Amino acid sequence: MSTKKELLAENKRLKRKLKKRKTSMRPPSEDEIRDEARRLQGEREYHEIYMDRLRRGQRTLCLRIASNFESSKPLVLYGLRLF
Repeated sequence: MSTKKELLAENKRLKRKLKKRKTSMRPPSEDEIRDEARRLQGEREYHEIYMDRLRRGQRTLCLRIASNFESSKPLVLYGLRLF
């Protein structure tokens, strides 16, 4: 049998766990949604920006190393300065 002290400690622990779960289940704020979208589409956008700069004749060479844009692994973009 558990003592009263142990039961109170267990109750406190469970309440803390429940509180954490409630805060993690709240709907994401607009900033969090924007950050998540930026993170998910950031690689594609950066690649498009770099390619656009290349088309405009800026002296930046960008190499894209990735299997595809939808992969869960982050894309690696290298910007190499020429001259």
